[in-house]
Amino acid sequence: MITRLAKVGSFFASIKWWLIGGLGAIAVLSVGTIIVYNKGYGNGEATGKAAIARYELQVRKLGDEVKLAQSKVTESVLVQYRDRIIEHEKIVYVNRDVIVNNVPEQHVLSKGWVYAHNQSALGRAIDPALAANTDPAMVTDRDALGTVDSNYAQCIANADRLDALQQWNREIEATSNPTNNR
Repeated sequence: MITRLAKVGSFFASIKWWLIGGLGAIAVLSVGTIIVYNKGYGNGEATGKAAIARYELQVRKLGDEVKLAQSKVTESVLVQYRDRIIEHEKIVYVNRDVIVNNVPEQHVLSKGWVYAHNQSALGRAIDPALAANTDPAMVTDRDALGTVDSNYAQCIANADRLDALQQWNREIEATSNPTNNR
């Protein structure tokens, strides 16, 4: 019986060393795996951060280039617009002087004519009864011509303003998205 117990004890002793050895091997493999994983993750993380930093730098550079191009566009369009406005203003002053000094006054307009003109200029409906008024309005044909000239000058200035805005918008779009140049 003693020999049997000795055999059982030696069996457990061999299992104990085998178990300790196996657990030790698992522990060593686990630690090795963790070290390798962390080293690989750390390298991957560093590589990823470096790539992100490069792309952020590229985006900043492209953004700066776009802003510079847009500011050049804005300056160019503004200069062209100012030049056109200055030219129109010169023409308006010359025309006004020509109308006042050279166009003869021949007729006094009726209150109906002045009323109809004003309603038209405001984009409103004209009342036929008020338009039929034949009383003199103390407005001459030359005065009316000066008003019409001034109105046309304002319309031309507005058209130039819109043209400049559209040109600016097209050029800004072109600088913002160079792949869509048409």
